Amino acid sequence: MEGWVPEQIIQKVDKQGIITEEYSANELNANENDVVTKFRELNGWGWCQCDGDDELGWIPMENLKLLD
Repeated sequence: MEGWVPEQIIQKVDKQGIITEEYSANELNANENDVVTKFRELNGWGWCQCDGDDELGWIPMENLKLLD
């Protein structure tokens, strides 16, 4: 498996690490003006889902804006 895992969810034990929660490094493809729901924020990224789509993934927070 390849991908990155944020340090916050790794419990370090000696020279090994234990992942403390399920995690996916999937980056979500979205277009400008797509409406998404953000479920979580971590390290400048939002865990999101595009409205009307089942796929979940990370989007940089700098690319998201709140709706009025």
